[in-house]
Amino acid sequence: MRVLLTGPTGTAGSATLQVLLADPGVTSVTALSRRPLAERHEKLQVVLHEDFTDPAPVSAVLAATDAVLWCLGVGQNDVPEAEYVRITYDTTLAFARALLAANPQATFIFLSGQGADPSERSRALFGRIKGRTERDLDALGLARLHHARPGYIHPTTEKPTRKALERFSMFIEPVFRVLFPRHMIDADDLGRALLAAARGATDAPVLDNVALQRLAAGLP
Repeated sequence: MRVLLTGPTGTAGSATLQVLLADPGVTSVTALSRRPLAERHEKLQVVLHEDFTDPAPVSAVLAATDAVLWCLGVGQNDVPEAEYVRITYDTTLAFARALLAANPQATFIFLSGQGADPSERSRALFGRIKGRTERDLDALGLARLHHARPGYIHPTTEKPTRKALERFSMFIEPVFRVLFPRHMIDADDLGRALLAAARGATDAPVLDNVALQRLAAGLP
């Protein structure tokens, strides 16, 4: 399987990258990134790409992939609203349309999130824009499309620096794991679940946190 991954430096993306590289059934991994990666592997190709609203420069890559794992994202409080919409919605739809044109049989997996609301009635910007993205992806007519909606993603790969919220989240993780096990997932388990979905382990269009946990464990 040939996989294209976005967001390879984020919490979900970096763990997913390690899962892909370790899996013998994945023959090649193309990581689209704005900056170089420290990771080196014989089946990894890093493609530097600055403007993710313009997929044209990587159309050949899209044509040669079996699955796109879209892990590109940013926190709603980390950027202005217009930038959040551009990163979350505009880039995702642009690449999904390009994939449909270049490789209509490929699988597209969108890393959404718990609380995504396609009706856009959510009070949270995150819920509205993730939901809008899901809804408009559904309308494209992609051959195979999944929306992954994890809850809290617990980091499982090292990062040189972590934001204060990430450090706090890691501090309360043991408590969260005991009290809310159905609403959190380890980042590497999320990567395993995304890969399982890309392989056709489920037909469910929406994968909530429990469904992702089951996929990671090899359960239907």
